[in-house]
Amino acid sequence: MLRNFLLSVHLIAVIAWLGVGLYELFVYREIRRARGTPLEVSLIQIYGRYSAVVAVATLVVAAAGLIMSLLLGWGFFQQLWLGIKQAIMLLILIDMALLVPTFRRAYADIAALSTDDGGTALERCRATLERVHRHVVPMRVGALVAVLLAVWRPV
Repeated sequence: MLRNFLLSVHLIAVIAWLGVGLYELFVYREIRRARGTPLEVSLIQIYGRYSAVVAVATLVVAAAGLIMSLLLGWGFFQQLWLGIKQAIMLLILIDMALLVPTFRRAYADIAALSTDDGGTALERCRATLERVHRHVVPMRVGALVAVLLAVWRPV
């Protein structure tokens, strides 16, 4: 029963992580296409509103995986497929932790967009989102590899 509950939480969080993450990438692409138009600010605000869901889902995936490894006897780095998934998640969590100041700056810049008359907040948003995006794509690739390993499970 515990295994099923934890696995369900883990899978739902993975779906949210990847689903909202793909949406986030789509919105980022639209932001770049709308550069210099009034739509750009609205898209940046949408991006900021939903990007936190990805971070929360990532933490839930990691927590559920950690609990399953501890309580269900899977251990850490004992099986190839699971060890690779655990290493990927560890790298993603380290990257997220290093990005916390950038995330905070991005949210402050996005909040400043509504009162920005000179466009400085918009320029800061553009630069900050570009920095974040350079990390987001490898994280999403890592997530997809982890999903493939969960399904394929090489020995």
